[in-house]
Amino acid sequence: MNGYSFAVINSKNELVTWGDTNYGGDSTGISTKNKNLTFVTGSKFGYMSYNSYSSDIVEWGDYYACTSETKYALKHDNIAIDSIIANERAFAILRTDGSVLTCGEDVCGGNASSSSYTYDTYLSSNVKSITATSCAFAALYNDGSIYSWGDSNVGGSGVVVYGSFVDIYATRGAFAALAKDGSVYSWGHSLYGGDQSNYASDLTRDVAYVVSTSRVFVALKRDRTLISWGDYTVGGAQDMLAFSQKTNYIGGSSVGVATVFNIGTVASWGDYENNMGLSSFYSNITDADRIFGNNRAFAVLMTDGTVQTFGHDASGGDSSDVTSDLTDVTWIYRTHRAFAALKSDGTVVTWGAAAWGGDSSSVQSSLTNVIKICSNEAAFFAIRSTTDESGSNVVAWGNSYFGGDASSVQSSLIGVSDCI
Repeated sequence: MNGYSFAVINSKNELVTWGDTNYGGDSTGISTKNKNLTFVTGSKFGYMSYNSYSSDIVEWGDYYACTSETKYALKHDNIAIDSIIANERAFAILRTDGSVLTCGEDVCGGNASSSSYTYDTYLSSNVKSITATSCAFAALYNDGSIYSWGDSNVGGSGVVVYGSFVDIYATRGAFAALAKDGSVYSWGHSLYGGDQSNYASDLTRDVAYVVSTSRVFVALKRDRTLISWGDYTVGGAQDMLAFSQKTNYIGGSSVGVATVFNIGTVASWGDYENNMGLSSFYSNITDADRIFGNNRAFAVLMTDGTVQTFGHDASGGDSSDVTSDLTDVTWIYRTHRAFAALKSDGTVVTWGAAAWGGDSSSVQSSLTNVIKICSNEAAFFAIRSTTDESGSNVVAWGNSYFGGDASSVQSSLIGVSDCI
């Protein structure tokens, strides 16, 4: 899936897409190459597929095509693909020998091995993994050093940083790398977490792990303190939040950050206008297990399978209309402004903004025997263990332009087992 459409592989190994036709919802133009695909990866506006049998790579939607040189290398180098990573406008293809090929818009790091760039020197071998912001990539090498490329405004520095880094995290506009010694190094746009100077002394050691939202990084230290940096209006300016309880889980939305403690309590900080101002604890939440955030609200899954919510009311922060239905919940999914809860009996409960999938009443009778839910910015689809009269096991709802209406491809949605 991407931001505006859905893509799945059915039981006939056929690619099926629906949603915004400008952004990948229509793949009929590549129908001769849409079977037996090894990889299908979505950027925000388009898709890339790769067939390992024919070595064909195909893009569709709103995209910048791979160069002929890249396609030739993929077809004739006889090197398998490990993974395909996307930012909003480009793709990075990591191969099993540690080399990287790129496709897409130049400024976002696409076509990085063309003659007008020098990135091929740094991407020819030893790359272990790749992480992406909205318009840049960062590679972690096997020796622990890192290299980033793409738009310099959002982390594409174009330089190698040597060290013993073990992981790289990303917001939309910055990267943060965690080293073996527990130190953190971040770079990119300051409003997205690229400037940690205000907390530099606190990030030199003892960081256990890092969590990122779209605009904020949060570091959990071994002494149980939390440090966040990035956009201060949405939770990126909290210095050494000290809690006596151990943090079990950190969740983020576009307007705030929340944490679940080991005793089941919850605290959040961020945008006061969306009811996410700094709070010691939410008094009505005492047995939390996990927290899920959309762009404006949080949903807390309790250990007994019930759900508590807070944040922007119309975006899912107010679930009072469905409180009695939110029992025996096993997992929660989200679009930008709505939530969908999957219950243990295979039924689904939705709430939040109707135009973003918060109203499933039109398909509620079909939301049975559900085993998984997939989502993009404004639509959901459920994968069922049973089929309808057409043989389809998929039910979609939400904004029709984003894929909330799958009627045009319903008969092809047979034996779907996973999201893309």
